[in-house]
Amino acid sequence: WNPPLCGVSSPMAPMVAWPGALGADDVRGATQKVRELQAAEAEALNVEAERAAVVHHHEEQHKTITSELQQLQEAGEFFSSIRSNCAEAVRGIPRRQMVEIRQLKHPPAAVRRVLEATWFALKCDKF
Repeated sequence: WNPPLCGVSSPMAPMVAWPGALGADDVRGATQKVRELQAAEAEALNVEAERAAVVHHHEEQHKTITSELQQLQEAGEFFSSIRSNCAEAVRGIPRRQMVEIRQLKHPPAAVRRVLEATWFALKCDKF
């Protein structure tokens, strides 16, 4: 149905466009813009999903590092108590026995291991 122009019906009426009517190029352009907007929206959703995945990954890393830090702090406290115990034990060795231990050029393996462990415990703050 083609409405008449200015109240006059004419055979040319279908060829005359209404004022403000969209042409085929306008429709194609608008359709292209809609597609571009849809593509941009899809890209924005993908970027947001990637961002959320990265945030989640970093949160998990933070939890892991925090847990490991807690374990290291507990281990530090444990070794600190061992160091204190070793220092007390060494102070409790009579002088005569210390002189005897120092004179051993090749102490037995068990004595050597105990001396090494004690040395490491007492000097652990240097490592």
